Amino acid sequence: ARGLLWGTLSNGAQQVLTLVFGIWLARMLTPDDYGMVGQLAIFSLIAATIQESGFTAALTNRPTVEHRDYNAVFWFCLPLSVTLYAVLFAAAPLIAVFFKNEEITALARYLFLSFIISGLGIVPSARLFKSMRVRERTLSNLTALVVSGVAGIVLAYRGFAYWGLATNAGVCDREHGDVLAFRRLASHVGVGFQTGARDGGVQQLALADQPAQPREQ
Repeated sequence: ARGLLWGTLSNGAQQVLTLVFGIWLARMLTPDDYGMVGQLAIFSLIAATIQESGFTAALTNRPTVEHRDYNAVFWFCLPLSVTLYAVLFAAAPLIAVFFKNEEITALARYLFLSFIISGLGIVPSARLFKSMRVRERTLSNLTALVVSGVAGIVLAYRGFAYWGLATNAGVCDREHGDVLAFRRLASHVGVGFQTGARDGGVQQLALADQPAQPREQ
């Protein structure tokens, strides 16, 4: 019952906040500003599809998920996200030439930062969904939505126009709330980072499920 309540609250609040922030931004921006960000949407959608690659569904539907499963997905998605950003960063001038607008170069490099941020949230998202921690997801998503909306409005008000829209729609949008949820998740189930020797002595970080240990004074 609580999960249903939090789910309903999440959907309703997100719709209301999105509408309010959207109307507010629309009153300060021009159609050209929306067009600047909209031109990059196709690249964002294609890269996001490659980035996620169905891992969230795979982790959710797997009957038993161990530490190494989360670890493997996390350390696959994060380098992939960085690689996608590097490719699009280098391709930004070509995108600007295609659209015949030099301003798109800097905007694209800023907007595509969302891939790195969302790459950090894939595993926490799957984990929260699988463990049905609806409350944590709701609070985190609403926090991300409010932060992105306020940041976008402030930037637009200060004259940064489409930069505010890009911040609201891409870099800090509500889909990245699961990155904030990682901190909440860690406090409940002891998710952290540790260093270990693997594969012939190669040192790498791993996501570990272990009880949180109090710090020594």
